[in-house]
Amino acid sequence: MSSTVKGFKNDADKPMIALVEPDFIIGIAHVATHGYKKYGLDNWKRNLERVRILSALERHVLAYAKGERFDKDSGLSHLYHAAWGLMALDYYDIRDNVSDTRPVPNDTKATDSFVLSEKDLFSKRDAERGQK
Repeated sequence: MSSTVKGFKNDADKPMIALVEPDFIIGIAHVATHGYKKYGLDNWKRNLERVRILSALERHVLAYAKGERFDKDSGLSHLYHAAWGLMALDYYDIRDNVSDTRPVPNDTKATDSFVLSEKDLFSKRDAERGQK
């Protein structure tokens, strides 16, 4: 017996995981597995300075920008390594329990004069779009 009434699932406000490319998630998992084999389980969660993760992430992005697709050590995509770095930084930001040695945005001794604060960056973007 078939019914014309369809079931209902209240998931309108939930993320649509199916929109994320599965191979990308698997690529990040390969990077995490490589790290596990090289450094041990959850080593990255043991008070590693954010700036160390940020530097590694930037090295992978720059290597990719210069035309190098794969990391020489792991053989995995530099983009997967960079994405893993973003995941780690997000983990640190959410938990706020990892040493944060990044320069203070308004500390001119620690940053170059061309570095904008996040507020300045968004204000500039909004002004370019004609918004307040």
